[in-house]
Amino acid sequence: MLRIARVHLLPGLVTPEELAGSTVVVVDILRATTTIVHALAAGAHRVIPLLEIEEAERLRSKLGTSAVAGGERGGKRIPGFELGNSPAEYTPAAVDGKTVVFTTTNGTRAMQMCRQAKRVLMGSFANFSAVCRELGKLAMDSTAVETVDILCAGSDGQITREDVLFAGAVIDDLARTLTFKTNDQADIASDAWRAARADFAGTKPL
Repeated sequence: MLRIARVHLLPGLVTPEELAGSTVVVVDILRATTTIVHALAAGAHRVIPLLEIEEAERLRSKLGTSAVAGGERGGKRIPGFELGNSPAEYTPAAVDGKTVVFTTTNGTRAMQMCRQAKRVLMGSFANFSAVCRELGKLAMDSTAVETVDILCAGSDGQITREDVLFAGAVIDDLARTLTFKTNDQADIASDAWRAARADFAGTKPL
């Protein structure tokens, strides 16, 4: 049963040990997690996130023609990689049936923080409903983990608005039907999401 839902606005605000045993949603809207979601939807066999370019190059070489390398540094495709970090590049023609070895400036580094987590989900607005549905299932399962952590990747050590809004949207969605404790960062994210939604609708936030 879900008891605690926490948001971490940057990887530097949490330790791997704090995420141990939790279900973690990693968020890098622009664009690592969004790109991974698109790659899997396009038929990629799997996506392997790696920290360093050299790691990705070695693994791609080892896997041979069954793999492609994707990622970026500073927003630009890495020289020698087949794909960059734009979701539009991850088409069925490019990745169907392939293993994607993937390294980015921010997103894959956040993913590496989750090695001790019980389960890791990729969060993006492209799969928002699916993420909320999976978390809802966990929340109603008395044998499931009691803590959900939403880990925002940020950009170069700075908090990003799009990651915060996604985290707030998830917290807000869960709070519609469930009661759980939150940390201050979850409350900040939820407030930001509600304000943005109200602004878009031309109404005042509740």
